[in-house]
Amino acid sequence: MRKFFTPRRFAIGASLGLVIALVYVANFGIWMNRSLVDADEFVDSAVVAFEMESSRAAISSLVVDRLVEDRPVVAIASPLLEDVVADLLDGDRLESALRAVGLGLHDVLFDGSQDGIVVDLSPVGESVLPSLERFFPAIAEEIPEVFFGEVVIVEPGTVPELSPYADAIRKLVWLSIVLSIVLMGVIVKVVQSKWKAIAAIGGAITIAGLLTVVLVNRARSLTISLPRNADVEVLIINLYDQTAGALRTQGWWITGIGLALLVIGFGLRDSRTEDSPELASSTA
Repeated sequence: MRKFFTPRRFAIGASLGLVIALVYVANFGIWMNRSLVDADEFVDSAVVAFEMESSRAAISSLVVDRLVEDRPVVAIASPLLEDVVADLLDGDRLESALRAVGLGLHDVLFDGSQDGIVVDLSPVGESVLPSLERFFPAIAEEIPEVFFGEVVIVEPGTVPELSPYADAIRKLVWLSIVLSIVLMGVIVKVVQSKWKAIAAIGGAITIAGLLTVVLVNRARSLTISLPRNADVEVLIINLYDQTAGALRTQGWWITGIGLALLVIGFGLRDSRTEDSPELASSTA
């Protein structure tokens, strides 16, 4: 009777576990480099996320909170100001402002910028001041000339800096890819039945892909707990949902590759069984 647990089987099992971890890390790292660390890709995703209605409402709330800060008279017009800012953020009219917010967020997250996130409110002033002067002249008089300029809507420290994690993951990507390929080659060479080796590798890759899909949703709940401001939370979550779709898609692709290897492996087993009647009788 053969022993189920042997040093050789333990080594193969450990190698497969490492393959799962390495494929997951490589997949995650590739996504992070392409979707987050790359400034152009990140800003493009940020513009799409910030054009959502909930994002425009959050940005307008952040803007107006800064505008009426320490100005109780102006605070009376907060609802009007929020509506105007949200309307101005609709469509292409202030896409440059949204891109500036996205770039500022990228600088904070991945470049270690200590500056806050700034939005230029000049277009807001051009739109809202005539209405204020007409309907709320007393409030309009309280507004200084520099009121509608560049406003810091997110102070430094409100958004966590991810650059140390990004640097570490970037370094691990190629290492993970090389090590996973080496381990797969070792498994194919060491395991006597090649169909078992291919099927086992396929199973490991499938698990790595499914873990990616599952952990995308788990990471979303962790992301919600990072910001200390409800409006910033809305922006971060909308941006996460926009960018994480690519990671989820990559996870499904990895899962598909793993399942394909599983099918190939068991297909090789069936072909061996058909070619060898003795093997067929022994496995029956």
